[in-house]
Amino acid sequence: HLDVLEHNLEALRWMEKIIHDPAAFFPHLGSAMRHYLSQTGRKTHLKWAALFHDLGKPASCRIRDERITFYNHDQVGADLFITLAKRMRWSNESVNLTSRFISFHMWPFHLCNERRKKGVTARACLKLHKAFENELPGLFLLAMADSLAGQGPGKPPGMEEELAALFEQVVDVYQKQVNPVLAGPRLLTGQDLIDHGLAPGPVFKEIFTSLENLQVEGKVKNKKEALQWLDKFLSGC
Repeated sequence: HLDVLEHNLEALRWMEKIIHDPAAFFPHLGSAMRHYLSQTGRKTHLKWAALFHDLGKPASCRIRDERITFYNHDQVGADLFITLAKRMRWSNESVNLTSRFISFHMWPFHLCNERRKKGVTARACLKLHKAFENELPGLFLLAMADSLAGQGPGKPPGMEEELAALFEQVVDVYQKQVNPVLAGPRLLTGQDLIDHGLAPGPVFKEIFTSLENLQVEGKVKNKKEALQWLDKFLSGC
């Protein structure tokens, strides 16, 4: 319902409202949001991200089948922002954090779409947490501001409620399924892989990542099952 400039400004206005009272938008995680926002610089970085989150739309605008599209506008915008921020002599930390928010601001919306169709898997939650770690609340704060700033006719109903519910689910899955895996020792070590005839290299990362996903999903629970899976994995290589 607004052009890109006005939408970005509206997102900034909403971000200021959300920062003032995060519990009004994330009712079950208000205290967690307030704790996140209390950290030095977080409010400032989120405001900059809100103001510039769609910076890449003009450059990525295309007409496809009589529809206006903005494919990859998030990454394009992040690249443009990095150039701008370096010209303003921002610190590397500020540039990296704000550009990450811009680059991935569509991720929560994509997950909402997946959640409507077939639900959100533990693997998807693991991937999201590993990408953002302690900055995950900021990503959802930005998504909330973006959603509230967009009120066009094509917007799915109840989008803000969906975002809040998705964040609650992601946090719950992290606490119950992801964190126990990440905090615990690996079921297999590098020596286990060497004992199976593998030389250290990229395949180690592939194996550890695949095994981590299986653990989070509850498909592999102990070292015996991990070794059985490894044998099957290697037989298929």
